[in-house]
Amino acid sequence: MMHSRTYRILIIVAIVSLVITSATLAYMRRIDASTFNLTQQTNTTLYQTEKIRQFELEDSIAAAGAQLAQKEAEVKAKQEELEAKQAELAKAETERLAKVKELESAQKKIKDQQSQISSTASELKRLSDRPPLFSFKVESSTLASVEQKKNDVKEVVTAAYDLIGDIYGKPYLLKAVTISFVDSFSSPSAAAEIVITNGSEGLDVTIKLKDFDKNSFNDVNSIIHEVVHAYHGIAILEPVAYEEGITVAATDVVMAQLIAQGKIPSFKPLYIRLASSEYATASSLPSNAATLYGSPQVAHYYQVAGYGWYQLYKADSNFFKNFNDRLYSYKRDGNELTESLVKEVIKQAYSGPVQGKSIGSWLETAAFKLQ
Repeated sequence: MMHSRTYRILIIVAIVSLVITSATLAYMRRIDASTFNLTQQTNTTLYQTEKIRQFELEDSIAAAGAQLAQKEAEVKAKQEELEAKQAELAKAETERLAKVKELESAQKKIKDQQSQISSTASELKRLSDRPPLFSFKVESSTLASVEQKKNDVKEVVTAAYDLIGDIYGKPYLLKAVTISFVDSFSSPSAAAEIVITNGSEGLDVTIKLKDFDKNSFNDVNSIIHEVVHAYHGIAILEPVAYEEGITVAATDVVMAQLIAQGKIPSFKPLYIRLASSEYATASSLPSNAATLYGSPQVAHYYQVAGYGWYQLYKADSNFFKNFNDRLYSYKRDGNELTESLVKEVIKQAYSGPVQGKSIGSWLETAAFKLQ
């Protein structure tokens, strides 16, 4: 009985063990299947993830490649731009060097010209400071008492010369004055003639006379008038109405002083006889030389011209000298002595009133407002 019970217990235990083992094996199989399925799912997910990463990486590589290509294009463009700028810089440097050479050449020329100007100015000063030489010639076939008349002319010219310098200033590059007696003039109505020749050493002036009487107002006036003209040389005023006006006025001043010194007879009146009332109503002078000299009113024109300039001298006894100093400066600089420039020089030499008029108003009167 004992053995039988023990046997049954063992059988039960064996059966229970078998059941447990079977259950365990079934459970293990389920676990293995789950594990397998999980592994498969994991592998699939990993594969898909890797594929996605691969696609993303390929996209990134493609985008990076595109960016790289863009950057390379930009670098190439910048390189080309840099090369163009370098080419422009090289060209600009070449041009700069050429300009520097050109500037250096111009500076050398300027320096040479300044040296030449300085040398010329020194030579002009030397020529200006040198007194002119006076000589006399006789080319007339009919002149009587030749030596006496030559001496009479010489006395008047010698006496007048220093006075003209005091009133008029230094002559403009006057080298020599020749007084020549001739049979005729190029203008039959002329009382005397002047011929100016420009040479390397200055101006040669020839004053032509037909005759000379030291007691004749016309003869004495004519020779002094022409010597005054000679002082302007090639700095003769244009229009000629201005040149004749200043010469007539200066001649009257010189003759008045010569009379006061007893060097010439006491001529009365002198050349300018026009009253202020006549001047105030006088017509303007011709600006054209041929019209002035060829007019039957030429003597009246000389009166009007001389009166206008003489009043400037009366307002300032240094006017002629101051005027000529400024005039010669403009002439040396190559300026033409035109109507407008002459008026400007007048205003520079004297700016005060004339017969109660401003200098600007005076230059609108008959002697200066030409037609």
